[in-house]
Amino acid sequence: MFNNSGWSYSTSSGVGLTIGELAEVTVQHARIYVTSPNGDTRKIIAQGVGGGVGASILPASITGSTTDFVSAGTNIYSVFNQTISIADLSDMLLIYSGNLTWLTGDGSGSLVLFLHNTSIWQFAYGLIPIAGPAIMASQVLKAFCLVAAAQMSTPNLGADATGTFYSVLSADVV
Repeated sequence: MFNNSGWSYSTSSGVGLTIGELAEVTVQHARIYVTSPNGDTRKIIAQGVGGGVGASILPASITGSTTDFVSAGTNIYSVFNQTISIADLSDMLLIYSGNLTWLTGDGSGSLVLFLHNTSIWQFAYGLIPIAGPAIMASQVLKAFCLVAAAQMSTPNLGADATGTFYSVLSADVV
């Protein structure tokens, strides 16, 4: 069902704002660097909005990182053994993140989902009990990878889990 696509995560950078206590809203700008099977590195630039749940001392924080920060990722796996290209990685992203903020540092673990540029109606398959999520995944999900990273944060203490939809602006060779 999952196939190593030959693509891999290299590093990332970005900035984000999260507001809310218990229920949160987040706005993000991200640069994700991926390496193709032939060794070219591409910079995927994306902007997103999302939400989640969390608890912290202060109800808002700004986080950011550069490519020099500690960052680790996995190979990018295609779904249903499909071959993928940069076009498949640069339509839309959905990133689920778990974050732990301690003073001015932030540790993050993320699942990056590379989605088809598709009709919003195909997400409605997720509403069908039991088989719906699998049908939706086969229609929408193209590939995925796992990422762990360090970020800087405005002073805070807390933890949250968010899901953010991103629109990809570009995917250029670097």
